[in-house]
Amino acid sequence: MGIYLKDITLVRNAGTPWETKVLDSVSLQIRPGRAVGLVGNSGAGKSSLLRVIAGLTPVTGGSYENRLGKPVGLVFQEPHRGFFAASVWDEVAYGPESLGCPVDEVKRRTSEALSRVELPPVLWDKSPFRLSGGEQRRLALATALAMAPKALLLDEPTIGLDRFGREMLYCLIREERRRQDHLVVIASHDPELLFSLTDELILLHRGKLVFHASWSAWREFAGVLTSYGARLPAALQAIAKLPEDYGLKGQEIGTPEAALHALKLLWKGRCKHGRT
Repeated sequence: MGIYLKDITLVRNAGTPWETKVLDSVSLQIRPGRAVGLVGNSGAGKSSLLRVIAGLTPVTGGSYENRLGKPVGLVFQEPHRGFFAASVWDEVAYGPESLGCPVDEVKRRTSEALSRVELPPVLWDKSPFRLSGGEQRRLALATALAMAPKALLLDEPTIGLDRFGREMLYCLIREERRRQDHLVVIASHDPELLFSLTDELILLHRGKLVFHASWSAWREFAGVLTSYGARLPAALQAIAKLPEDYGLKGQEIGTPEAALHALKLLWKGRCKHGRT
């Protein structure tokens, strides 16, 4: 089970002076029950890799296999570019209709998806192009959810979302993570979001896979991450700066909860012994 990429290469404008290798021999295995963060500078190939994982972009070389047996839901960085329907409802209903779902199933999936992203019924008859930027992003997420995907791919999902929208997104992703037969991949420049919502981290640079590791191995890739212009979450940055004698170097800290717990214990211990 999962999605498998082996030696994936993607070349654009092949045979022309503008030939560019967007992805270069990328091999990945993404397992169900996991959430994966994807980082890298602009132009690193993150969006292209998401499209390959979604099965939307034919590769130039290598092999791609989706063993999940379900469509993959991809929410683009600029979702409004993909809208075409006359109404919000029709935009979301198009996916299940294209899968050949019965009419009642289409209605159920559409209303459930719109409710999950908290777009109220008063908006369902509106044109997608009359929504605000944050509402359009939630609509794009609903179109993906209506396909009942076992893999949800998100490209910079918090752009344009207000605090209410971000909280909705966080809750929704956590729901998807709890489903052991589902997987989530999030491309983002926000280390706090990725640390909160993902189990593993992938770093891309100029189309190459630099590393793929769990957050619990952050000490091993911290230097590599910063050398490529990415950042650790604030809690891990704080722990990384502590001297050896603070006693946290050997602890496995791979979640925000574990990092916060370690820092609290450290603070209590230092205060108890008069050290701050």
